[in-house]
Amino acid sequence: MRVSDPPREVSMEKSFACPNCTRSRTFALRGKCWICGGTETVTVDAAKIAAAIVASRGPDKGKLRRSRPALADERNGVYGAAYVWRMIRFHAGLDMCMPVMAPDYVGVGYIIRPEDRPLLDLLDGLANVLGARLFGKANMLRAAVRWGLALYGDRRPGADPNTWTENGEGPTLGQLADLLGVRDCGDGLDIGGPAESPEAFLETITDGDGNLDDEALTTL
Repeated sequence: MRVSDPPREVSMEKSFACPNCTRSRTFALRGKCWICGGTETVTVDAAKIAAAIVASRGPDKGKLRRSRPALADERNGVYGAAYVWRMIRFHAGLDMCMPVMAPDYVGVGYIIRPEDRPLLDLLDGLANVLGARLFGKANMLRAAVRWGLALYGDRRPGADPNTWTENGEGPTLGQLADLLGVRDCGDGLDIGGPAESPEAFLETITDGDGNLDDEALTTL
C-alpha cells in the first residue's frame, strides 16, 4: 500500500464546524475566515491529506515532504495537511521542538477547547497511521522517548511516570533512545529552514526571557 493511499484506520472524510469561526465569535474577531473562507465548515479528507504530505515527484517521491504543505488559504492548500505533516515530523524525531503552534494550522489556536478535541483526535489518528507507514511504528516513538528522557531521566517506562524506577525488566529510556537514534534527531532547522518549525525558529531569535535577540537576528 502506498503512503498516499487513503488510510482505512481513520474516517475517510468528515466535516466539522470551523474552529476558527467559533473561536472568532467567542473573542469578537472580525473579517472573513482564512480557514474556511466563510463557509463555517471544514472537511478533513484523509485521502487528500495523505497525498499532500508526501513528495509527488523527484528522488523523494512518496517520502514525507521537506517543506510544509500549503495551508487552507494558500494555493492548492488541503485543510489539515500541514498539521498532520508537523505532527509526523515531531513524533518521528525529525523536529524535536514541541509542536505547540501546529493547532494554528487548522484554526484551533493556543487554547484547545473541548469542542476542538474530535477534530484534533481525527487528525492525530491520521498522523499516527501515515507516520507509521512512512517511518515504522517504532520510529514514531522517538519524540516520546526523547521527551520522556528529558523530563524523567533514564528510567524504564511504565504506566505511571511517578513509579518509573531504575530497576526492573526491559530497556531504559536512554537505551531506547540509542536504539531509535533519538540523540541524533534534528532540531527543526536541519532541513528547509525556519518554515520547517516555527517553534525552533523562535528559539533561535529570542533570549531566555522571550525577547527578540538582535544579535541572533543579524546572523539569519
